[in-house]
Amino acid sequence: MFLFVLIMFAPNSVEGVCSSTDDRGIIWMSDSHYRNSTVREEVQLTKPCERVDSDLKGSSSWTCIDGEYFSPSQPDRSDCRSKLLEGSDLPGYLDYLNNLNRPLTGGEIIQILDILNDDSITEVSTELLDIIEKVFTDDLGWLEITPPRGGIIESMITLLKELVSSSPSFDQYVGENIILEVQAMILTTSMSI
Repeated sequence: MFLFVLIMFAPNSVEGVCSSTDDRGIIWMSDSHYRNSTVREEVQLTKPCERVDSDLKGSSSWTCIDGEYFSPSQPDRSDCRSKLLEGSDLPGYLDYLNNLNRPLTGGEIIQILDILNDDSITEVSTELLDIIEKVFTDDLGWLEITPPRGGIIESMITLLKELVSSSPSFDQYVGENIILEVQAMILTTSMSI
């Protein structure tokens, strides 16, 4: 009886445990803890990216809010980068994407878009368009990039506009409506995330 009364009047209370399985099937669980009920508490959990795939490096994180739920809807995997993409070329990126048996991570999306923004790509090609399509149709990877995502999408549209204006042969790949097609694809992707 004495113990019950002591816990009942304590200023901090025992909170629950955040527990969830993300869309990649990885289990996340926070420790139970005491917290002041008047202050919102956020606890960030981290896991190595190798849990998703052994070819990844970096760490992923997910925030437990008040010992009750994780936020946002998926862990932040914007730091999960592929070791295999380092030092590769455009055909190598496409091979990587074609042979990948899982959705891209947020970090791989950023990594690929960073590579595409490099000055070495000067013309529109079938490989480039295939890579862009694969990147922008990967819903789970986009959910793993902490918002706002608009800057990433905007830089990709800018790159495409520059490539189209400087590439005299882009008609043979996609016709005159490349920017409209890509913007529509991006809009569809951003609506679903």
